[in-house]
Amino acid sequence: MITFLALSIVGCGMMQKKKEEGTEVDYTVVKKADYPQEITEFIEEKRQEKFQVSFQCQGCLYLVQGYGIQSTGGHSIQVEYIRETSDELHIKTKLIGPDASEKRLDVMSCPVIVVKMESRDKKIIFD
Repeated sequence: MITFLALSIVGCGMMQKKKEEGTEVDYTVVKKADYPQEITEFIEEKRQEKFQVSFQCQGCLYLVQGYGIQSTGGHSIQVEYIRETSDELHIKTKLIGPDASEKRLDVMSCPVIVVKMESRDKKIIFD
């Protein structure tokens, strides 16, 4: 009986966590040429540091993440997910290094990604 009760409590907790994972959100990765001016200025000022920031402008929400100075070129950033819960917006990105088969550029780089979506008034969490 105690085991059944314990499993029931754990099961309820797991269902609650799964429910709070949220729903996928539609977004667009923005090309550098299309960044709003204030985002371009911010990135130029902070690009050598790691950063995570959001901007509300032009009726849209922009999520911006920079990975700071990398010792070589050829890096890219992949969005793993953007999910929305009742009161939060979660984004997770991943820095991808240069492909081993590619010639490595011995030039430092500062990879940044800018994501655009419909405006939301929620707490933003960079996972």
